[in-house]
Amino acid sequence: MIEVKSTIINALVGALPPSRWSNGGYTMKKCTRCKVEKPLTAFYKNRTNKGGLQYECKQCHSEPALQRHTAHLRRVFGMSQEEFVLLLEKQNGVCAICQQGCKTGRQLAVDHDHATGDIRGLLCADCNLGLGRFQDDPKLLTKALAYLNPRGIPWILP
Repeated sequence: MIEVKSTIINALVGALPPSRWSNGGYTMKKCTRCKVEKPLTAFYKNRTNKGGLQYECKQCHSEPALQRHTAHLRRVFGMSQEEFVLLLEKQNGVCAICQQGCKTGRQLAVDHDHATGDIRGLLCADCNLGLGRFQDDPKLLTKALAYLNPRGIPWILP
């Protein structure tokens, strides 16, 4: 049974046009948006598409996301993409709290004071959610700190 399935799959893969092959010795694929033939590494993986790759190259696929991000920054925080990049560089590309990159692979989130709208910095998803769960309340965070340190051992903060 497995041999029959393998034969059918091989026949189907062999019937695909070369631009759809990701492992048949072909190394190039044409982007459906910019119409440029590019190496297979220039395309994101997508198991649901024939050939296992996105139809548009990484660059074309990312442009709408950048446009959405830029519009979101302007609409919600009143900041430009350039201001975001400057803040990111000021923080050395890491979270203002844990000094790590975002573990989820997402971009750092803009943290702001909900009362004043002032931007405090950029946070990873974990720290941003953590602050949100504590409602940005220093009293609640202090209580959580006391809870985590029941013996009252002095904390050494950087």
